[in-house]
Amino acid sequence: MMASRKQRSRLASGVLAVVLLGCTLTACYRTIRVTEEMRWDCGPGLPMEPPCDLRLRYVESPSYVEYVADNSICSTLSKSNRETVQVQFEVRGNRWAGLKGYHIVAIGHVVSLSPGHIGSGREGPRTSPKPLSKYFQR
Repeated sequence: MMASRKQRSRLASGVLAVVLLGCTLTACYRTIRVTEEMRWDCGPGLPMEPPCDLRLRYVESPSYVEYVADNSICSTLSKSNRETVQVQFEVRGNRWAGLKGYHIVAIGHVVSLSPGHIGSGREGPRTSPKPLSKYFQR
């Protein structure tokens, strides 16, 4: 038996709604590059395993930090005589699901990273959401 035109239209609308909902919730992420001004400090014994050489602290949310294992970055930053550095991130997410992932692309204007970014964390009280989540707010 053939379905009526009205039934086929309803079916097509339902399939379209399911596809759009699935796309919205899972696959429609976008990746963007952003730059954050961050304070930095170097030294062995920073609280990470494996050990890291560099701690980057968000200026706008100092309780959030990123850890990097690359001693050459510390020597470059020490020579700059600056308290802060521009850090470029590649962030992934969307407005519905928020921030889904990120990694550091570059620190400063010269230094670009291979897999040196070893983690992130929070030191101290949570005063705000993760700083990179602002790029995917509703």
